[in-house]
Amino acid sequence: MTMRTGKPHMGSVFAVLVVLLAPLAAYASQELRAGDRAIEFTGTDVSGRAWRPSDASGRAVALFFFCGCDACHRVARAWAGYQRAGVVAQAAKPGSEPPITVAVFAGDSQAARLFAAQTCLTGNVVLIADPGMKATELYQAQRCPRVFVINSRGAVRYTNNSADDAPQGHNEQRIAFKVLQSLRNVCTESDRKQWNSH
Repeated sequence: MTMRTGKPHMGSVFAVLVVLLAPLAAYASQELRAGDRAIEFTGTDVSGRAWRPSDASGRAVALFFFCGCDACHRVARAWAGYQRAGVVAQAAKPGSEPPITVAVFAGDSQAARLFAAQTCLTGNVVLIADPGMKATELYQAQRCPRVFVINSRGAVRYTNNSADDAPQGHNEQRIAFKVLQSLRNVCTESDRKQWNSH
């Protein structure tokens, strides 16, 4: 006859952990798609100020994720060209706030500033340094350049994940144009409720 010591068997502990953590792993592995709720995070811009997606409540957001590779440089330059031409600001309805461009850079503040200077991505841009890639991982944006258009209520309306605009190797003008087109659509939505995280 064997006596039980009261200590849990390691196989049982592992099985319980797998059951408890499986839903979390499944959630973390799901890629954001149009219609999903944007994920809230707190980032720090290159001036040291905290920024969260919900700070843009009531406004559309073009949320870019860049690492500094050639593809990221090309898309950032294409988007900067739209900004300089004024077409991003013109996406908003007359009398309403223009969309916000947020660029999350996988590096420190100095590297983020250098990237912005090299690509002319300056002016009306919230530039977030993400050296630990926490925000990048939350949005599963490791394959870059990645962009999410978020409406005034915090819902994703576009991301570049289709055959003709997926990250890496696709025409930067196509990606930038699709972002602009999506911002225009978002800015003409009739329901202007503010960010809702529920």
